[in-house]
Amino acid sequence: RQLWGEYNLGFGRIRGSLGELREQMTDTNQLNLTRTAASSFHFNQSGWSGMLYSNYSIIAQGTDDSQRTLALTNGLSALYRPVTLLTLEPNLSLKEEWNSQTGMRTETPSAGLQLSSAPFKGMQLTGRTSYARGRSEDGLRDFAIVSTAAGFNLQLEKSSLSESLLSFQVEYNNQLDFKYRSLSHEALMGKVQWKIIGF
Repeated sequence: RQLWGEYNLGFGRIRGSLGELREQMTDTNQLNLTRTAASSFHFNQSGWSGMLYSNYSIIAQGTDDSQRTLALTNGLSALYRPVTLLTLEPNLSLKEEWNSQTGMRTETPSAGLQLSSAPFKGMQLTGRTSYARGRSEDGLRDFAIVSTAAGFNLQLEKSSLSESLLSFQVEYNNQLDFKYRSLSHEALMGKVQWKIIGF
C-alpha cells in the first residue's frame, strides 16, 4: 500500500510518499512489516536531470517489537546525455541503520553508475555497476557488496496495438563478509525475457 503526493515548483518537483509492505518469509513463516516515509526533489535541465531523496523506514520482524530496525537513506542521482545515443546515470547514497535492541548503528555508503545506449532503432544496450561498504559501530558487521550487470534489449515488432520485446541480461553479485569469511558468497545469473505489451 502507498500514498503519495507531488507539487510542481516550475524549476523542479517535490514528491512525498508513505508506504507499507508486508512479506511472509517462506523459510521461517515469519511476517516482516516495513513502513516507509520518503521525500524527493526532482529537477530538470537541458540534457540532464537530477534527484535528491531521503527515505526513512521501520522494519519489524515478526510480532516482537524488540526485533526492529530503523533505517535512514539519503542519496543523490543524476541523468546526463553527453550525446544523443548515450545516457549516464551516476548515483551516491548513504544508508544508516539502527538496531532497536542493541542500539548499534551501521553505516553503508554506496556508489553506482548505469550506462545505456541505443546505437540502432529498436535496440538498447545497458550496463551498470555498484559498490557498497558497510560497517557497524561494534565491528560485528563489516561487509562489501559488488554488483555488475549487462543487458541487451531488442524490439521485435511494434504496431499501433502492441509491442514485442526480447531482453537478455547477465548479472554478477559478490557479497564479501570481512568479519565472518564463511558468510561471503557470490552469484552469477542470466535471464531471457520475451515481453508483449498491449493488445
